[in-house]
Formats: sequence, C-alpha cells, structure tokens
Amino acid sequence: MAKFCKNCGAPVDDGARFCPGCGTVMEEAPGQAPPQQQYAPPPQAAPPPGQYMPPPGPPQAPPPRPPQAPPPGRPQAPPPGQYAPPPPPSYAPPPPGQPAYAGAYAQQQKKKLPIPKWLLLVIIAAAAVVVVIFFVLPNALGSAADKDYFTLGPDEVPSVKLVLGEDRAVSNYSDKRSSNGVQTLEIRYKVEEDQNLDMEKYVRALMSEYGFLNTTPFDFTGSEGEAFGFAKESEEEGNVILLEINYDEKGYDLTFKRGEGTFTVLDTPEEVVEEEVVEEEVVEEEEDEPAPPPAGDMVEILIPASYVGYVFNEDFITKQASDKGFECKKNGDGSYTYIMTEQQQKDILKDTAESQTIIFEGIKSEQLGPGVSEIEYNDDFSEIILYTTIDVSMEIIFVVGFTSPQYQIYQGKGEKAKTNLSTVDYGTLEQKGDPFLCPDLLIAFLNQ
Repeated sequence: MAKFCKNCGAPVDDGARFCPGCGTVMEEAPGQAPPQQQYAPPPQAAPPPGQYMPPPGPPQAPPPRPPQAPPPGRPQAPPPGQYAPPPPPSYAPPPPGQPAYAGAYAQQQKKKLPIPKWLLLVIIAAAAVVVVIFFVLPNALGSAADKDYFTLGPDEVPSVKLVLGEDRAVSNYSDKRSSNGVQTLEIRYKVEEDQNLDMEKYVRALMSEYGFLNTTPFDFTGSEGEAFGFAKESEEEGNVILLEINYDEKGYDLTFKRGEGTFTVLDTPEEVVEEEVVEEEVVEEEEDEPAPPPAGDMVEILIPASYVGYVFNEDFITKQASDKGFECKKNGDGSYTYIMTEQQQKDILKDTAESQTIIFEGIKSEQLGPGVSEIEYNDDFSEIILYTTIDVSMEIIFVVGFTSPQYQIYQGKGEKAKTNLSTVDYGTLEQKGDPFLCPDLLIAFLNQ
C-alpha cells in the first residue's frame, strides 16, 4: 500500500524513514522512539496575480541528523565500508547446552558454597531426634500407659493399669528381641508415692489370677526394693516368662523376658533329705551336749516353715537379720530362728507395727481398691475388722492376711501367730461371711 508524506504529499516507499521530497521524518512503528523535530522549509506565498514566479528548484536534502543511540537490545549497523567492532559481551546466561561466556556474566554469577556433608548429617540427625522426642516417644509412652495387657509372643500379661484400675504414667517403654529369640519388655512407671502398695497389689494379682509364682522373696514394705523375681509357664510349650521388679522413690520398673526354658518348682527330695540329716546331727549334739541357754537379755524367735514363702521370704529373712545385726539360723524342717537381744526385739516390733498401720492407711485411701471405709484392730493385729461399703477385692484380703501375723511372729508366738480377719457392712454393721483365719486359709487358697 502506497504511503504519502503528510507534509508535502510526495509518495514515500514502504520502510523509508524520510520523505524524499521535503525530508520530513515518517511516523515510526509503535514502540519506536518518537521522531525528532526536523527542519522543514517555510511555505512560499502564492505570487500576486500577473507576477512571474520562477519554478521551484530541485528539492534540497535535509540536514544530517545527529547520531542517535540505538534502542536497547538493537545493535546499530555501521556505515558501508566502515570497520565494525565486535559486539560487547552479553550479560544474559547462555542457552542450555552452550558454553558460558567467560566474561562479566561469569564474574557476576558467584558460585554458592555447598553445605558440607558432615553438617548436613548433623542437621538431619538433630531433626530426627526432635521428631522422636516430641512426636514418636510421647505417642509410644502414651500407648503403653493405656494398654490393659502386654504381649509376649502368644502370651498376655496384665498391665499395672488393668490390675489397679487406675492410670499410671509410663516414662520408658521398650520391646526388644535378641538374636537368640529372647523377647525383653521393659516398662518404667513414674509414680512418686505409694510405690510399694502398687507393687504389692500387682504381684498378688499376678500370683492369684495369672499363674505367676515368686522365684525370689519379695517385700514391699520399704520405700525401695530390687530384684524381686516371678515366673510362669508360657502358652507355648518349652518357653517361660520371667518378671523382675525394681522400685524406688520415683517409680517402678517391670522387666519381662520370654524365651526357651523349663519351669520347675525346686522341691527335690535330695535337698529335703540333706536338710533333715543336718537337723538330726544338730539335735544329737544338743541332746549329748546341751547348749547353754542364752543370756537373760537374749530371745529366740521362730519363723515357722509353713510361713516361709508366704508371710516371709527366705532372702528377706536373712537380709533383715544381716541389716539389723542379729543371728539367723535355718532349721532342718525349713523354718528359721532369730536370736536377738530384747532391745532388738522391741525395735523390730515397733517397725512392724508402723509398717502395718501404713498399709491400713493405704487401704482406706483406696490405693489398693475401693470399698474399705474403716479398719479396726487390736494391739498385736490378731483381730482385724474391715468396715466395707462393697465387697472388697481379694487383693486387699491377701495384703492384710499375709502381713498382719508378722507382728505376732516377732513376739515369739511361732505357729500360734494367727489373725482373724472379718468384714462388716459399714452401714448395717452386720458381718459378711465367715472370718478368714490368716494365713492358713490364704495359703490353702493359693495351693488349690
């Protein structure tokens, strides 16, 4: 399409920047720099009528334009025949696959130093520890605290929560299996008071309801204890479950182990015969040469064989004698004899009475279960009445029945140390059932 100069009307070729007639700069395409003011000759006035007017001369070339800087990004072509210097280096990054220009761009793009591998590993490890501490571990401990049973292979053992009927916080829980197939389950309960009452009730339930037998003597009357052992046969033949209990002022640890083994109650005839022979020799010596009676301030206390393992544990018997500094002898029939001063006897009676009253207070505060509102007892704990609002659990009966005769044992009553344990309705004051003769009825119940 032909173009015409808007100043003089001369035809202009497509792409021309100046009018060939008057030199007027043609309009540039959108996006180009606006045209600069160009020189245009003044229009000539028309001649007066009748006056000669010379014809116009040839069009003059417009004055040269001052050099202009090329638009950004558009290189200017040099005049014909003039040397063109190489273009300045581009600061744009090279296309993919082409080598970078080693110029100012390479200098400006500084390399970022990579993170050392050891620092990256430390960061990852720290993040993993944070995740375990704040997310994984609390969830695992909370799950362990809510369990009613712990699983050991095909076996289930009750949790403390299930036996007590109350929540106990778990501060550590692990379940591991060794290369030889032994499963070890460790639970740490965080309890800051009445740990001994918790464990007394727990082990009584294990023995009376879940088939555990004690393998080492246990005594939960103190503020701490360790290495109390229990065991039972696994549901899978040829395997056993072992339990060890340790407790202190901050809580208690239960460690269950399940693996191959046999479960045998150590009551072999050979041991019995050997002990009887030793007893016969001792008796003969006493008959031939009677030992002089102890001094006036010395007393002998017999712990009957039938009470060993129930009212007393063998390790506890020997350890108590060692701790308190009096003599202890094991007799041929399985009984034990304490030989102590009268002052030592008074001390042990005082300690036993205090321990028994602490147990009673724990029962009334429902540490071993609800139901007991008041407990009435005499000086030597041979008569005890539990005033109840509901039927009390066997755990409470076991605790009272096995601990109360101890005071009479230390008095020197031997086999005559018995306790009549009665339960009375707290509202009607009517007796509930027959009294328990402790520990005889309880021992018979456990041996069923």
